[in-house]
Order: sequence, then C-alpha cells, then structure tokens
Amino acid sequence: MNTMPSPLRVMLQRSTISNVFLFLCLATLTTGCTSLRYASEAHDNPPFIEQISVAPSETIDLYSIEIGPEPRDTLFFVSGSGCASLYYFIRPYFNGLAGSWKIYSAQKFGINKSDKGIFCDDSFKENYTYDRIMERNKLALEEVLLRHGKVTGVIGVSEGGQVAAELSQGNTNVCSLVVIGDGGLTFRAAAKILDDRHGKNNFSKAFTQVDSDPTTIKKSVFGYTHRYWSSFLDRDPTPVYLSISQPIFLIHGERDDSVPVESSKYVEDRFKEAQKNNLNLLIVPDANHVLKQNGVDKKPEIMSKISEFFLQNKKSCIESE
Repeated sequence: MNTMPSPLRVMLQRSTISNVFLFLCLATLTTGCTSLRYASEAHDNPPFIEQISVAPSETIDLYSIEIGPEPRDTLFFVSGSGCASLYYFIRPYFNGLAGSWKIYSAQKFGINKSDKGIFCDDSFKENYTYDRIMERNKLALEEVLLRHGKVTGVIGVSEGGQVAAELSQGNTNVCSLVVIGDGGLTFRAAAKILDDRHGKNNFSKAFTQVDSDPTTIKKSVFGYTHRYWSSFLDRDPTPVYLSISQPIFLIHGERDDSVPVESSKYVEDRFKEAQKNNLNLLIVPDANHVLKQNGVDKKPEIMSKISEFFLQNKKSCIESE
C-alpha cells in the first residue's frame, strides 16, 4: 500500500518554496520525518551509488550501504512513496539494525541523487506507476542475486510493501520478507476505513476524480497524479501474500492514519483461515505510520527485532540449498 502525503508535504508541493531546509523537516512518505540529522548522515557517510544497465537506453541507480564488519548478509530494500532521493534516507532509515549487512535499493525512475522530494518532475510522474516500480525493482534484485546468490531478506515499506511481497513470491533465492506499514487490503478498501474512522468521505471523493481521468499526470489528488493512484487503487496483495512460502514479518503502527492497521490484520486473518503459519504480525501500540509512539521514534527498536527475524530464518534458508 502506498502512504498518504502529510499536510505539510502537500502544502509544500503546492507552493513555490524551494528552501532545502524546509525539506529537511518534511514528513516524507518514505521514511517519516526527515531531519537535519538525515542530511548530515548522508553527507558524512554517503551510500555507494552505481549504475546498472537494464535496457539499451535505460539505467538504474543502485544504492547500497554497509552495516557492521564483514562478512555481511545481503538485504534488498523497497522504499515508500515520493520522489526524495535514496541518498538522504537509506542509511538513517536502518539505524538500530543489529548485525552485519549489505543493503541494496533501486532509485525510482526520474529521481536524481540530489532530489529533495518537494517537487516531482514530469519524467518521474510519467513513470510513477506500480508496474514501473515493480519492473525496476525486479531488475535490480536480479542484479543483486547475480552477485550474492541469495538475499537474507527483502524489506518493503508502505508503498513498497506490495512490491516487496511480489518480489518474494516464488523466489527461492529470497529467504524472508519484512513489510512495514502495509497490508492486504486494496487501497480503495483501506481508504474507506480511514473515511469511516474520521466520519468524512475525503478519499471517496478524491478517487471518484481519479476514476474519471485515470491516466493523466496533469491532475493530482493528495499530492499524487491520477496515473499513480489508478495503478495502485484496486491491486489486491492478499493472494500474493498467501502464495509466499518464506517467513513473513508484518509490522504496523496501531494508530496508523495512512494505511490502517486493519489492513495487516486482514492478512493475518486470511493466513489463519488458510492454516498457514509462516506469517508474524507485530502491532506497535499507539504508533503511527512512521512508527512514532507518542512522539518517540520506535523504529530503531523495531529494527533490532527485524535483525533477529532475518537471522533466525537465515540458517534454514541456506541449508535448503
């Protein structure tokens, strides 16, 4: 599921403000609150960036970071929504991840290293659809698997959750899957829960507009184009989750107001009905979409649990070779 823009983000997108420091305090869709600390960490310890060729006229910027000493296990990260560069957030996002890791992630089409995520250009908007995101991540993961043989895990955040699940589906070279802030409902169904929760019909009105002109990049709701929304709205990720044989760890904030926690509970219920036992759901009490609990960032604590999950399932995955 993709995540909704914060009011601050939408306000900035509609203005002509370009001051970089406003970006640094922006509640981005990918990582939650991006801060001066994030930019400082990117400057002091930048990620490695390389270009991989995927077509005669197209390349993917493949980002990577290293945590801990060698030897390192390999992870593949699918970020959330928006057009902010991975350069700014890939390293600080994984603060708290214990162990030794090499983490790869594919930059979306139309994003440059220095893009702050306040304004998204037409090149990005034209290519910002589920299928295009999926295509680029699949090609990037294939490159990573060529180098490493297997990845200990794939991590998908918010919008990236569905993509991460589909990347893992039927892929015996992916040992396990972690999804943060996403679930199994279509986004249209999840949005209905949010409308009912607040006694409003903001989403239903907006998506009626999307349905009337689904492919345009000239019209937007909630800060994103009709083309983007129409590619996500009715995708049903639950059958993908149910077809996955690897261990799955879903993590969701109890008070998530971007993707309701009911979406992850729905997946858990379907697994129980199917008598499948390879899914674990962690609901973080009182936490929001970016895993802040009463103003306290719980993500570093959650990252330690993710480390344990990956390492617990690594041995059996490697032994199955």
